[in-house]
Amino acid sequence: MTTPPVSLIRTKLAPPRVGGPAIGRERILDHLQARRDRALTLILGPAGSGKTTLAALWRQRLIADGIAVAWYNVGEDDDEVQWAAYWFAALAEAGVDVGPALAQALQCEGFETAGRFVAQTANALVAHARPVVMVLEDLHILKARQPFALLQQLLHLLPANFHLAITARTPPPLDLGDFRLKDQMTEVNFDELRLSPEEQGAFIEALGLPRPTAGQTWRLFALTEGWIAGTQLLALAIRKQGDADAVLARLDRLAAPVADDGLTSYVEDAIGAVLEPEQLALLVKVAACRRFTAALCAELCDDAGAGALLATLAAQHYFVSPIDSDEPLVWYRFHRIFAAFLKRRLLALPAAQLAEINRRASLWFERQGLTTEALRHARHAGDTSRMAALIGDAARPLLYAGQFSQLLRWAADLPADAKAERIDTLLSIGWSQVGVRRRGELAATMAAIGAHPAAMRPEVDFELRLMRALDLFTRDDSAAAMALLAPALDDPPPTDGFNLLMLGAVGGMALIGAGQHERARDFAADCQARLRSRHGARARPWLEGVIGHSFLVQGDFIQARDVLSRTLRDLGRDELLAEHSAGHLAGYLAEVSYQLNDFEAAEDHLDIYLEAGDVAGGLDARLHALRTRARLHARRGDGARALDALDEMERLAQDEGWDRLAAWSLAERVRLLGQRSQTITAMREALRRLRRMAARHAGATGTLAEIGLAAAIAEADAAAAECDWQRVIELSTPLAGQLRDGGRMFLAARQTLCVALALQDQGREAAADDIARGLLMTAEHCGMYRLFLDGGAGALTLCRRLRENAALRPEERRLLDASLGTARQPAASPAAPREGGTLSPKEREIVQLLDRALSIKTIARALNVSPGTIKWHLKNVYAKLDAVSREDAVARARAARLLT
Repeated sequence: MTTPPVSLIRTKLAPPRVGGPAIGRERILDHLQARRDRALTLILGPAGSGKTTLAALWRQRLIADGIAVAWYNVGEDDDEVQWAAYWFAALAEAGVDVGPALAQALQCEGFETAGRFVAQTANALVAHARPVVMVLEDLHILKARQPFALLQQLLHLLPANFHLAITARTPPPLDLGDFRLKDQMTEVNFDELRLSPEEQGAFIEALGLPRPTAGQTWRLFALTEGWIAGTQLLALAIRKQGDADAVLARLDRLAAPVADDGLTSYVEDAIGAVLEPEQLALLVKVAACRRFTAALCAELCDDAGAGALLATLAAQHYFVSPIDSDEPLVWYRFHRIFAAFLKRRLLALPAAQLAEINRRASLWFERQGLTTEALRHARHAGDTSRMAALIGDAARPLLYAGQFSQLLRWAADLPADAKAERIDTLLSIGWSQVGVRRRGELAATMAAIGAHPAAMRPEVDFELRLMRALDLFTRDDSAAAMALLAPALDDPPPTDGFNLLMLGAVGGMALIGAGQHERARDFAADCQARLRSRHGARARPWLEGVIGHSFLVQGDFIQARDVLSRTLRDLGRDELLAEHSAGHLAGYLAEVSYQLNDFEAAEDHLDIYLEAGDVAGGLDARLHALRTRARLHARRGDGARALDALDEMERLAQDEGWDRLAAWSLAERVRLLGQRSQTITAMREALRRLRRMAARHAGATGTLAEIGLAAAIAEADAAAAECDWQRVIELSTPLAGQLRDGGRMFLAARQTLCVALALQDQGREAAADDIARGLLMTAEHCGMYRLFLDGGAGALTLCRRLRENAALRPEERRLLDASLGTARQPAASPAAPREGGTLSPKEREIVQLLDRALSIKTIARALNVSPGTIKWHLKNVYAKLDAVSREDAVARARAARLLT
């Protein structure tokens, strides 16, 4: 079971312990059990009507029936990121394998990532073998709005094994009309929650008091309207005074307590009849805390007896409930009504006394290592210096764990002068702002760092330059980043492990952008060696990623595969590293696998990329992953979905301001549209747009120079589509030389092949053969197995003619044989399975799960088998359906009406 790395208050994932009489609940519990197969349960009622107790009792029944129950006590100040983190943590506590990646992305990127929230939740629940019930307690107090929009989407995608239960005082802002119409919702309101007169009498008797007379029972019901909390308060008052008639007479004057205007007076009078003034004064201090222990009570009150009072109240079920959690400390919370009553008194205390209570609470929580609550109380105490110290102590650990959003939420409560007290705090805030791309705030933070007295220290100046370089790189301005880091690339200064890692990663990627691929590998390897000598051998995927990416950009796909696959495999030993890095490594490997003609591996790596996301936030992994997805769709003959994938690339490019991503998307669009005469005009429009973009970036250096490169490649592809072979030769010949000089072996080989194909179409076959043969050795050694296959029918004709040359070397013949062998098995449009190709029940089940866009890993978990077993079944499915990939298999099965 994996839980998100957010700083969670674990007791928010636990229900209160159920104690005391459960009179009148059996009938409601039976009703809930009978309708458990519905999608949603709403338990609505005023404060103290027994909503939480009912949900906790139902939880006990569900668990006894073998049903997993997730529980989340919603907090009024939970923001969108915290809400999502608690949601995933609650599911994880219930045994649902949601995976760490999205929760980690939420921490690193903020709630912009939550577009994957619904899909990941639904997929995790589908893969879970047992039924799951999620309880959201007190949803009415949630102020954030986006969680409700996500809940609305999720409700319409809920798998049959999931049930959502909500307790609230008011109906949630959700459109539930369809659920009522289709009888998919169970509603329990105050009319069901209230006790009848007979149940009230039995309730009081169960508390150890004499059963009320008939007259007292009706007076009690008239006074409380069956309100459970009111009934309990009355019982406590009767226990203390010993005269039920006297207590009822004193309270008869109050309005019905369920109404808000009568509730306060009722509680004031009833509690005043139960607690001594000194006891109430102790509890008022404790009310500063949302959860508490006996030791914390004693600390706040300077009274060892406070803890004993708390234990007594909890044992007698008076106002206090123990929280059912696995933590070593025994935690309690006040009932909501009693907490509100105490809070009003707490806020009426003198400001100095209130600040002292919160200061003591902050110190106690800090000693327990509970920084979130220590900060909350320091804030309520108005102690900004203490807040700054707490954040300063936690800033680097949060930064190293990738919890950028958590750190920025904490820092948001600090005044600017308090943030500036410690240079470490400012630097950690700055790195976090780069991580979540809060560029507007980052400028102010960098200015504050530059103005700090410590900014003159060499190590601070270097770290600030590194931070600026990473910010430039996330904007895809690698040339500016490299200029900023140039001295450190020649002579790395003494620095700590974090900054050395960042120098190796950012500097290495900047060197790749400058076309210095070998130097990039050497620099990353040198940084890795220095880190290894200081901190020991371990996976450092950002540095290994630089090495693997440099091979990928050059076109040496075999070496890229070896480096990246080994690194991705090693990440399995370190969950936190996997959360940060699996996505971008898998994005690289998706294109590597495609070029190696290994579609299954490409699909696997796209699964990892889409499931893990790219927490590192870079452009390149997204470019490789999304472009590969488009090519796989095109390979299957699904041009519409290929263009959809390119549309997604352009939308992302527009959102992030990444013109290079848009340029490569347009270049790929030109290539795809140029393959059909019906789409030539659309190809010309894409080329026109790409020309305009290239003109804007004329003379650019670094990674932005690729925009002009993409446009030049697209010009040659468009000329080939228009059958202007002489123009292809004139464009591609110098372009191939330029690419070769820049170390871009694959793109150079592709343009050289374009020249050979143009010569072939001009009838100059001997010249075409000479040029093409010169590509064979490099293509074989580097794994360019898609070079000829993606060149169209003309490239395969060229392969067949070359294959007849008796002077071919074994490596050259091997590449041609592989290309021609693959070409004999083209992707076909969806069709019915061949004779004898009926799927077995297990195979059909796997294809059904593939149709839900689940990954191999998720399907394996759902069916309780290994991923290898699923792949073995898929090979049989492919053979029976004549399919070449997962989506092809789904399309063919759907066409053959094999899916339900």
